[in-house]
Amino acid sequence: MYKLKTAGGFLLLAFLAFGCATTSYVNERVKTLEEADRASAEKISALEAQGVSHDQRLQEAMKVAMEAKDEATRAAAMRAAFSDYMVIMEKELRFRFDSFQLSDISKNVLEEIGPRMKEDKSLILEIEGYTDPMGTEKYNLTLGQNRAHSVELFLAGNYQIPIFRMYSLSYGEANLKMPAETGEGNAANRRVMVRVLGPPATETPTAQ
Repeated sequence: MYKLKTAGGFLLLAFLAFGCATTSYVNERVKTLEEADRASAEKISALEAQGVSHDQRLQEAMKVAMEAKDEATRAAAMRAAFSDYMVIMEKELRFRFDSFQLSDISKNVLEEIGPRMKEDKSLILEIEGYTDPMGTEKYNLTLGQNRAHSVELFLAGNYQIPIFRMYSLSYGEANLKMPAETGEGNAANRRVMVRVLGPPATETPTAQ
């Protein structure tokens, strides 16, 4: 297991990868996202200091997320709310060219995750969508987000996992897993990363 990175510096890198078509747009949005992220983190930190429950933290995160104007801001709010959570499961789903339809193999993987998410309501899901570099940057960002959304819709529809317990980002053609010169490389790049996040494990006191 490893700890979920805090939203601050990580968010900047994530958004640059998530980005949009122009550098000027990125520069404008980065400042807005950092301010939103900082405000979210301050709210959550105050709640943590008061020793509030997971449900209260989730409620606050949901409120901030609902006010978000885009997926990146929503993801920032969720990351700030649960920055101390650990990755307890990570799965990769593959997609066919120019498609966001889940394969039977991907559905089987999600059928492992769904019951666990339904049983343990303290778990949160982080979803990242990726594409190969074919097509325009703008198109691939949308395709990556659609792939991530297909995961959310599957879990919400089949296991009644509330959407506010999941958050997603599209990185489009950024962060290629393999060189895109071959068909095998492009197939590996058409993916979604799914991470199940949970509260840090409580350490059992050592007997004296």
